Amino acid sequence: MSSPVTPRIWHVGNWCIQLGQTYVESPFKSEKKDVEVLNYAQPFVDALRAIPGAEVISQPSWEMYHMSPDAFDERLNGRPPSSLLM
Repeated sequence: MSSPVTPRIWHVGNWCIQLGQTYVESPFKSEKKDVEVLNYAQPFVDALRAIPGAEVISQPSWEMYHMSPDAFDERLNGRPPSSLLM
């Protein structure tokens, strides 16, 4: 009998960087107050992690864009990129 397959899920995206309120002190100076990184998909990711035996990796799209081709291939093949093992 074969062993059950472990679901491996790589969720990329649904993150954003929110720059809070904009304060304009003059026509020449504008400040952003507050910066927050949001994962809008957190409830979805939590639901995926509730799948028995599931391995879920959730990351912002900008991290994937910075991956080397080798690290991308390693991730697709179910291995963590070697750059994360250091």
